[in-house]
Amino acid sequence: MALPKRESKDRGNGGGNLFIKLKAKESVSGVFRGEPRFFCTKWIGGKSFETTDDDPDAKDRFRMNFVVKENGVYVAKIYEASGMTYDDLYTLEAQGYELHKTIVSITRHGDGKNTRYTFTPLPNGVLAEGETTKLLSVSLKDLEGKSKQEAPSEGPPATPGFDPNEDVPF
Repeated sequence: MALPKRESKDRGNGGGNLFIKLKAKESVSGVFRGEPRFFCTKWIGGKSFETTDDDPDAKDRFRMNFVVKENGVYVAKIYEASGMTYDDLYTLEAQGYELHKTIVSITRHGDGKNTRYTFTPLPNGVLAEGETTKLLSVSLKDLEGKSKQEAPSEGPPATPGFDPNEDVPF
């Protein structure tokens, strides 16, 4: 029996190819598009969960569409990073760079909690009129995604498949 190839659908629920994912010293170039989404997260049991702004463990995060060229075609990806990283982007725009028209290189430095990102506007990185039109036609990604997952209540981790209200059969 030969299994049929699965059709890949962009459902926004697994992250697969939706997010910009860089390893240390890797870079990607593209153009920021759309409005950022600001939210807060906290880590529980090695996983990130969205939380409220008044949570003492909250960390600021943002997501924004970043349009890159793959195989000669513009595609939108989601760039997610810390609030401090957003401040760096904000500073670039305050210095006169029109981020929705400027090709920017994002480079990752470090690993784990010792990670930072740099943003470098590319020389001659302003899009030509025809390229701007192509870029504006790219459908942007939904920035809500799976970060809306609620954090589990505090306490011991849940045992998979165990209902504490269920009678034990032995």
